[in-house]
Amino acid sequence: MARLIKVSLVLTMQLFVLSQSWAKAQAPRPVQEPNFGNFETTVSRCSIVRDGTIQRCSRVQLTQRGSAGLRIRFSGPGEEPGSTTRMTFIARHPAGDLALACDKGDCKPSDSGWSGTVISGSTAQFNARGLPDNLPEAWPMRGTCKISEESFDCRGQSRSGRTLSAVARL
Repeated sequence: MARLIKVSLVLTMQLFVLSQSWAKAQAPRPVQEPNFGNFETTVSRCSIVRDGTIQRCSRVQLTQRGSAGLRIRFSGPGEEPGSTTRMTFIARHPAGDLALACDKGDCKPSDSGWSGTVISGSTAQFNARGLPDNLPEAWPMRGTCKISEESFDCRGQSRSGRTLSAVARL
């Protein structure tokens, strides 16, 4: 009798698992936002300025996650050999105007140029092993980011007066 109960319990569990798998397979899949992805490039001339201190940069990465906004990251060598500095801006898209044209995550800047409103800025330093030297600093900001065929240009200022800016030429 105990064996019959055990076999019955195992069969019931298997039927439950199969029914759950079938229900998941039949559920409608969420519509994937087509305007997401990354664009990264090496730039010919680039500088980042934090409260008047100027540093070089060499790469720009744009990350778009749908119509909500854009992350613009400028990175380059840090103060120590092998270290890296990053300055990141988060900007909102103007209504109906996206910075990147994406196809399955592969993106390129829009042909018509783009200008968005900066809502935050941050800086981070990484050592030669890629580990953070300290905690990244971030601030709510007001400013603009502009993207054209020749350049990426972001500027922001916090309420306390902290300023961040970065300009890269392709």
